[in-house]
Amino acid sequence: MCNKTPTFREVYESLRQSGLAHVTSSRGTVYTVEAGEVSGRPAIIGYPASGRIVIHDDCWQDDKTCQGTWAGGLYHGPYSIIDWYNEHKGNG
Repeated sequence: MCNKTPTFREVYESLRQSGLAHVTSSRGTVYTVEAGEVSGRPAIIGYPASGRIVIHDDCWQDDKTCQGTWAGGLYHGPYSIIDWYNEHKGNG
């Protein structure tokens, strides 16, 4: 399995096809993640226990989103969104 870092579009499309993902941050926070649209733009949306994290293509892989929300938990941890993508790509 190739573990390259996927693009925003690759992860977004995989989530659209597969539905929800569940990922875990390095601090143990479990996020439910989905593809959606926010402010008229495609978005990857992560839901921790409360609130939401909106990632657009221009802040993909940034630890903070363009709204100033901490998003690093989705990218770092024992089962990140990248791990989820690498495990599920092509299985949608």
